[in-house]
Amino acid sequence: HFSLLIEPSIKESTYYIKAVFSNKAYFPLRIKTYEVAQLKEKYHFLKDGLYYGFVIMVVIINLFFYYSLKDRTFLYYSFFLITINVGIAGYDGFLNAVLPTNLWRYYVPFTHFFVAFFGLLFASKFLNVPYHLPKYNKVGWYLIAIALSIYLLFIALNNYLFVAIANTISLFILL
Repeated sequence: HFSLLIEPSIKESTYYIKAVFSNKAYFPLRIKTYEVAQLKEKYHFLKDGLYYGFVIMVVIINLFFYYSLKDRTFLYYSFFLITINVGIAGYDGFLNAVLPTNLWRYYVPFTHFFVAFFGLLFASKFLNVPYHLPKYNKVGWYLIAIALSIYLLFIALNNYLFVAIANTISLFILL
């Protein structure tokens, strides 16, 4: 999100903003006073801190169950949860503070692929898909290979259409 903060003494000014986004179709622009923006930012940080704290707690509990019960389902769920939240952190803006700017282009295909990959691993193990539906398990692995190749095409050709196609295939994997 992009917010424009206006100083209280500059209320009658005209602002021109040029924004070029090759990977986004929606650009939310909100104009707020400085005081309102600071208050909203505090609540935003509190909400994000509670959310990420809860996620970290759930991951630690699942890793504890993995080590104590020796069941890989908990490990796969932990990785699935971590990749989902790394993707959310990218959209939230938190990842921008941690990740170097030259890697921002790669976080979408990287996180979206690993969400589908660990989702497939978790669902396959949790639902025992190889035993009950072995053909569907093979279809899932074929789809993950196709999605990976399309994500690699995006990295090579820098055409965001490949990410959209691979994301669609990833949704079928999670389905």
